[in-house]
Amino acid sequence: ASCDAICALLPDAASAKALGTTQRSEVVRAAAKGLESKDPETLFKLAKVILRVTKGGANLLAVSKLLFRLSKTQANDALLLREGLCEAVLEALGTARLESVLGHISRESDTVELELDAAQFLAGVLKNASADSEPSRAALVAAGGVKLLA
Repeated sequence: ASCDAICALLPDAASAKALGTTQRSEVVRAAAKGLESKDPETLFKLAKVILRVTKGGANLLAVSKLLFRLSKTQANDALLLREGLCEAVLEALGTARLESVLGHISRESDTVELELDAAQFLAGVLKNASADSEPSRAALVAAGGVKLLA
């Protein structure tokens, strides 16, 4: 039930963007508590919330690895699609992520590897989800994935 409550608070990307830093941290902390679940649907829902609210770093890498692991199971393809993860992953990989990575590189930040690793795992999620699923490929194209990843 706490998963649904968290998801209801952030129904879309715009609601997540309206949060302040402290609120974002609280949401990530609350969502992370549910990541011990074995239920893929719960994990996808919470991962989507974390993708929407986290700015990057270790939280982004952890959720990217989780999504990558879940995306390797073909049985999860329909669930990934139904929960809107293709769009959320594309949003996380968008131009803001590129700008973040470039900023970390220019500052010689210690987190640049975390950012790059997260981006690789997220790209892998899209690859895995679309490999054997025509609906996932169609969702990826409709969400602008080809343009972003080209």
